[in-house]
Amino acid sequence: MANRNSRSFLTRAGIVVAAAVVAFLVLNAFCLFYYTLPAHVENPDGATDYSWESDGYFAKVTEGFSWGCVDDHGFNNLDGEPGNVSVLIMGSSHMEAMQVAPDKNCAYLLDEMLAANVNPNDPHAEKGVYNIGMSGHTLLVCIDDLDDAVKRYDPDDAIVIETATVEFSLGSIEEVLDGSREEIASANSGIASLLQRIPLARLLYAQVEEMRGGGGDAGKEAIANAASVTGGADADKPSAEYVDALERLMALANNSVDGKKLIILYHPTVSLSREDGIVVQTNPAYLTVFAQACEDNGIVFLDMTDRFLDAYSEEAILPHGFANTSVGAGHLNENGHRMCAEAIRDVLDELGVV
Repeated sequence: MANRNSRSFLTRAGIVVAAAVVAFLVLNAFCLFYYTLPAHVENPDGATDYSWESDGYFAKVTEGFSWGCVDDHGFNNLDGEPGNVSVLIMGSSHMEAMQVAPDKNCAYLLDEMLAANVNPNDPHAEKGVYNIGMSGHTLLVCIDDLDDAVKRYDPDDAIVIETATVEFSLGSIEEVLDGSREEIASANSGIASLLQRIPLARLLYAQVEEMRGGGGDAGKEAIANAASVTGGADADKPSAEYVDALERLMALANNSVDGKKLIILYHPTVSLSREDGIVVQTNPAYLTVFAQACEDNGIVFLDMTDRFLDAYSEEAILPHGFANTSVGAGHLNENGHRMCAEAIRDVLDELGVV
């Protein structure tokens, strides 16, 4: 009787284990179409803190609808690195653009726009736009990596850095200025490295981050609250210490581009209100000192605010949000990427650098 019960228990346990294995395999197969990312690896060039694994596959249907592969350097470029880089795009997950189709992101569209004006007989016709946008790479991270990025890619004409905010904590600015910023780590070995390669684990991790209030990639790139920005009692206005640090930060950025044109692309967060319609989430005081710091240091500040307002007023178009997310929330959508690409092209035309 005991042997019979033991065999029955082992049979039931075997069925449970087999069902779990089948469920695990099915869920991972589902994630290959729903949500998966390549593994996160250190970038030896230093142009970014990390990159994705070479030629890695990604799928995102949690925000937008996008499937594709990163290039052999781990960045989201459909055609890979051009023979000569004309314009280098840097930025956060907004420029990484894994929420839209690979041929609908800002860098790809800008490359098409610029290529349309190139004489095929021009010896520089092989120049192109290259995108090294990467999740978590806020403006401060990009400025900290800027010197290495310029040395690695040596863009002929311009560097564009995207930012979703013009407010930063004073402490985070000072970390860049004194070289103490801690780089975004990559797990290249051990259990963490293994889990990165399991699609279901990546999805579960993203969902846990969302529940913890991280808000996904966009949430991780949010700024500190206004009180920590100023370090003073008045959270609505930047302190003199903050303004001085910002000026030094922009001087550092401009010194890092080796005489090339540096453009900072700002796309503000917007929201919809029944009473006011579209509302731009920008603190005017911080916007003013940021724009002034750019001007003082020879940096082109490209503010998308007016374009976004006009697009909503004239065509009811919002730059952020997708059919499967909240209206106007999250990452840049196809309209946002197109508007940013058009704005960059117009500035490059005005500068006469391409």
